[in-house]
Amino acid sequence: MSPKQTVYYFTLWNKVMVEQGWYHLPAVEKDSKRRALHVQAECPASSKGFTNQHFNRFKTACEALIAGHNTGGVGKVDADDARRRLVWRIKDDARKAGLSAEYIIGIARDIHVLGNWEDLDLDSLTNLRNTIHDRASHKLGHDTRNVPQKRHYVLDKIPRAFVPHPTISAPVAASVSDAHDNEPF
Repeated sequence: MSPKQTVYYFTLWNKVMVEQGWYHLPAVEKDSKRRALHVQAECPASSKGFTNQHFNRFKTACEALIAGHNTGGVGKVDADDARRRLVWRIKDDARKAGLSAEYIIGIARDIHVLGNWEDLDLDSLTNLRNTIHDRASHKLGHDTRNVPQKRHYVLDKIPRAFVPHPTISAPVAASVSDAHDNEPF
């Protein structure tokens, strides 16, 4: 799981505990209930072994418990999640490499797509993702997934013209010995 998925995983789990009234239970019981939810969603015992499909199953099971509908089984995990991830990866790689939408449409036409490229089947969409990823990587000279994400903050756009206020000090009388030391000759 990605770091964002890990945060979302525990956020969902906390919502489930609150909704089901398990928040007051000892940690051992909470953990056993979480692992039981893993089994119900047909996921590995540890969240460290989750794939995107496992995460979607866990998310579906949690949302069912949060909504108060205990389905008793695994909810249907659509291929739409896989499609959404593939489309996002294609658009993100193209954006990072500066490739236009027309360029993606041109590559999709090479794969014999006449309509919208986002409506492709999963195999063709995976092929398109790999093609865009390879071309974007060649254009940038490195893998597009290793581009650091720079976060922009509103305060970064404000000029940093900080001028400290001058300190006002009282005049100090010079001593007689200082007057002779400051003479140029």
